[in-house]
Amino acid sequence: MIRKLFIHCGLHKTGSTALQSALSRSADELREMGFLYPGAGRLGEISGHHNIAWQLTRDRRFAQSLGTLDTLFDEIEHFDGDVILSSEDFEGVLTCPAKWPALVQRASRAGLVPIAIIYLRNQAAYLESLYQEMVAHGFGEEFGIYSESMLRSGSLRLKEWRFQFDYNTVAESTSSIYGLNVLFRNYHALAGGSVISDFFDAIDALAPQHIQQSRANARDPIGDSLTHFYRNRVQRALEDSEAQAIEQLLARMSGEPRLSPGLLEKIAERFAEPNRRICDLYSVDPRGLTDFSRPGAATSFARVEKLFSFETQLAIASIATLLDRRASKQLQQVDLEQTRVLEDWQNWIHSDP
Repeated sequence: MIRKLFIHCGLHKTGSTALQSALSRSADELREMGFLYPGAGRLGEISGHHNIAWQLTRDRRFAQSLGTLDTLFDEIEHFDGDVILSSEDFEGVLTCPAKWPALVQRASRAGLVPIAIIYLRNQAAYLESLYQEMVAHGFGEEFGIYSESMLRSGSLRLKEWRFQFDYNTVAESTSSIYGLNVLFRNYHALAGGSVISDFFDAIDALAPQHIQQSRANARDPIGDSLTHFYRNRVQRALEDSEAQAIEQLLARMSGEPRLSPGLLEKIAERFAEPNRRICDLYSVDPRGLTDFSRPGAATSFARVEKLFSFETQLAIASIATLLDRRASKQLQQVDLEQTRVLEDWQNWIHSDP
């Protein structure tokens, strides 16, 4: 019987946390089905195998006490079925073929065929979701600069994390890794409607009967993300007046912010055709991966790249200063200036460059 080592590699923001939670909670049932979800390399009882990914990526967070490749394969040695590893931080080595043999060769010696499972997401949607996740972890770069960097290089870096947007490069790199099989899946066309059911479809197995189909790690509300962004820019806790200023700006926005048509066009020019090639070569459903249009767009909406910007930072600071001055006797002058700043920002954020 051919035994397999399934290596779920993310990408980030494709439901990895929900999948890992489901796999962790169903580990005993999975074992009965012939699948080992190892304990080695997991950060806790409900976790993915991030420490194994960190060993490959040479991440500063790697800790031998959490399990290494050696302890992983010691555990695998006592199991005669298939094995499932999961960590979105494997994304960091998808374009680094030289870092894979440590895992692939060990798998081969253990009689396992390694199969990397990679979930792809429309780059525009990935860009937005990832940015909000990054600002929650201390990132303070403007969205416009962040997006231009992604368009130039096809990837983004934050500390040891490396996020892949050029899926053609990912395919070329992983296909060059001797002994590694690669399976691409479409996050926008999930079998069964969730990444959990889709993953079991990918490994050709029925999901455990009582496995949870919950969603984890949902995107932060836009107000929280703007607060994180401003705090990261000024590098201190916010004053009450600054928090009030953010609330006033948010009240001036029309619905949820969206990428500007100009930025969407740039992303489509950069990635639509390579995505189409990947879908053709790997028999991936193209829905959501080759169309970057936003149907049903509101006639007026705030531009994401203007919301997370130096100009918005200045608007928050200006309104906060005016709010602090309200203790003075110049209430009418302060109110007029505050209204002017809010209206100018509102008109600017809803317009294209």
